[in-house]
Amino acid sequence: KMKLFRLGVEDFGISPTGKLPEYFQIVSCSSIIPLKRLALIAEVLNSSKLPIRWTHFGGESSAIKELQNSLPKLRDEIEIVWKGKVENNEIQSFYASNYIDLLINLSSYEGIPVSMMEAISFGIPLFSNSVGGIPEITSEKTGVLVLEGLPVKSLVSQLEDFLLSGKTRDLKFRTEVKQFWAMNFSAQHNHKLVIQHLFENAFSISKQFR
Repeated sequence: KMKLFRLGVEDFGISPTGKLPEYFQIVSCSSIIPLKRLALIAEVLNSSKLPIRWTHFGGESSAIKELQNSLPKLRDEIEIVWKGKVENNEIQSFYASNYIDLLINLSSYEGIPVSMMEAISFGIPLFSNSVGGIPEITSEKTGVLVLEGLPVKSLVSQLEDFLLSGKTRDLKFRTEVKQFWAMNFSAQHNHKLVIQHLFENAFSISKQFR
């Protein structure tokens, strides 16, 4: 009675692999609402001892200001860049022209976010918690899947282990992340499957409605 066809995103290239920044570049992309838990991401990154630049895409200016005012004092080795609401092509341009270590998502619930599909289409690894459909896109093949409800200390430890392992800056691993996207979340590939299925089943479907 039912058949699964995944969504997908287009191929806009791969993130650059030239000179690496001295800090770890981390991105997130979501609205700023409670279930997205941006404050938790901020706490995890601020609790790390690693040099980090966190760039967030999404959110109204009023929500950004409210979140900024609620954050504790930031350590010297972290920089936060609030991009706010931007056109999708601006995000793609950023991914295509900046070396990004990973995309982080610690929402309390998700389906399979398009933001994650877009990230892995550029070969960008993922760091996210196991809720909703997240385990279908985040695994050891694409990054790190952490258990939901872990304390901040554990999240920091797993994040630092992943960043310091060198995998986010390993071309072979990043290529494998892109290959996972191509096999599972490529719009061109997935849309063809839908069309093929409809053509193959057109006769039996039409009979049902006669």
